[in-house]
Amino acid sequence: MLMRFVRCCFCSFLFLCLYFTMGQAFAVAYYPSGLFLEGGANAGRVLVSDIVLNNDGIGGSLSSNMKNLSNSGLGFMAGAGFKLKYLPIGISVDYTYRPKLSDEMEQAIQGGGGTNNENIASNFQNSTFLANVFVDLTIWNEDYFVPFLTGGVGFSKNETSLTATAALQPSSRRTVHKSTRSLAWQVGAGFHVRLSNNFYVNVMYRHVELGKVKWGPWTKLGSQTYNARKLTTDTASADEAVVALVVYLGNQQKPKGPPTLINDA
Repeated sequence: MLMRFVRCCFCSFLFLCLYFTMGQAFAVAYYPSGLFLEGGANAGRVLVSDIVLNNDGIGGSLSSNMKNLSNSGLGFMAGAGFKLKYLPIGISVDYTYRPKLSDEMEQAIQGGGGTNNENIASNFQNSTFLANVFVDLTIWNEDYFVPFLTGGVGFSKNETSLTATAALQPSSRRTVHKSTRSLAWQVGAGFHVRLSNNFYVNVMYRHVELGKVKWGPWTKLGSQTYNARKLTTDTASADEAVVALVVYLGNQQKPKGPPTLINDA
């Protein structure tokens, strides 16, 4: 189901890109163009769902309240890119740092008549590095407010920490840290707001899939010794609004029209 949704989004994105590119490519001189730098803030929600407890050699189950975690907050992003001169297409790379997700729960792991019960305190911190394509929707001859679509792929760095405490032995605890990299992708839409020839503000909403997340493993707690006990999920995502200042480098003079067959130099 997820892959079908991804394919539908991708095909729709390609169709809109082709429509607005081929329909407007030689009718409008696009502006600005060239290299640009961008930086700003993102506000949204990070969601980790369908968390699973993996046991090896000992029983236990994860509390239903621990299977879905979320947090809202602020982060930041920075990037650079290149905009084509006579086509409404640009490419960019960006780094985004998102708010930390923290949770504490007593009796998070239950089973074994109480002897294996554990209290869990967990943290999750995400950052992504994405390569993106964006297409301006030139549906009117106005450059002060230009909608756009964007999509991209890259990698996600998922850092976690977990402190497990034996419910019957509060002095017995174990803290483990984990850092993993996973495939990430994003789709979004927004608009450029022109401040001057070189300065723009981008306002965008996007959905980002963050890939796999792992906590642990931890192998010993109190009198219990495990081969491995860990928490994992393949379902982590972020929904966020991004506001960024974009600075185009060089002399950005608005052209009067597309180049002709005659040398306009």
